[in-house]
Amino acid sequence: SILFFDAPANVQGTSLLTWNYDDASREDAQWLYLPALRKSRRIALSDRGRAFLGTALSFEDMKNETHVSLADYRWESVGEEEVDGHRCIVVDATPVDAETARALGYGRLRLRVDATIWMPRFIEYWEPGGAPLKTVRLRDVELVDGIWSARRIEAENLQTGHRTVLRFEEIDHGSGVPEELFTEAAMRRGAP
Repeated sequence: SILFFDAPANVQGTSLLTWNYDDASREDAQWLYLPALRKSRRIALSDRGRAFLGTALSFEDMKNETHVSLADYRWESVGEEEVDGHRCIVVDATPVDAETARALGYGRLRLRVDATIWMPRFIEYWEPGGAPLKTVRLRDVELVDGIWSARRIEAENLQTGHRTVLRFEEIDHGSGVPEELFTEAAMRRGAP
């Protein structure tokens, strides 16, 4: 995936390229392009839990668009709750080991998964040490090209009070995307 940022002005021209491999023997890769430096840099796997450009989201959150990697966690269903009028199954996730927790920056997650569309509506995150870290809410969820999609993601860092809102104005799951868009050169050129 590749993300191009056009607002706010302090991140305009920034892009994030992510390669997620189906082959478990290959490590996923991310590159960040900063226009002020006119170069891209590869994000180390050990840095995936770091804050993305000072936001309430991490590089891992950006890579997975707030989806959670099943292989990184142990899962347990702990009940049901209602979130924004939707019946949700509450699921706790703990990292598979201490190294994964350090890399992700999370010691535990609690997800409220919509029981009808199987998409998280609300996620709480804790640090590896146990302190509450942040919350993420997926809002304005609608069916786009047969895929449930959040048009708004709201993240709040509970330690600093900093909030980040991602808005998706045009979602298109059906159009083909040329392979040459997923390169460092495309990051430098900017959004098509």
